[in-house]
Amino acid sequence: MIYIPMLKTRDEELRVLKSMKECYSDKIIPLIEVISEKYQVRYQTDENGEFIREKHKTQYRKVKCTPTEQDIITLQNLNEMLEGRKMFVDYFRFSLNKYGKNIKFESAELAFNLSNNYQLYKQKVLSVSRYKNMIPIISVKPDFDIPRSELLVRWVLPKTSGRKAGVQVVLIK
Repeated sequence: MIYIPMLKTRDEELRVLKSMKECYSDKIIPLIEVISEKYQVRYQTDENGEFIREKHKTQYRKVKCTPTEQDIITLQNLNEMLEGRKMFVDYFRFSLNKYGKNIKFESAELAFNLSNNYQLYKQKVLSVSRYKNMIPIISVKPDFDIPRSELLVRWVLPKTSGRKAGVQVVLIK
């Protein structure tokens, strides 16, 4: 039997995930729902390489650059946080029919984009395979079709018997 605690990529849940890392094993594997990306923070500089600052109330603060795709460090952070332990990773998608329209867009922008852009969702799921300890989760839900030509479904047999033990579903690149 495997116990699977479910956590989202919210700051508080990530703190719990990190503080509990010693508890994870082949019998306890966390499932992390990625609902937002984490970005490497970069700051704007002038032509001399000095940080650009702007006044904020009574202090001057460095001006952050707008994050880009190259600045995404979500999976890298999760990997470092759990020190290479196994984890299930699910790029969360939702249906407006199920969750309604009362969702705050800012906190669910990634999930919204993944729900409405299958190619982006596929790209994110496939990116999980860059890490040997991460097991991607494929969301199979009524409102989200995945073309059958992009799925490989096969029975997984246990090592000790010839009986069918489960199903493995693979998203083909």
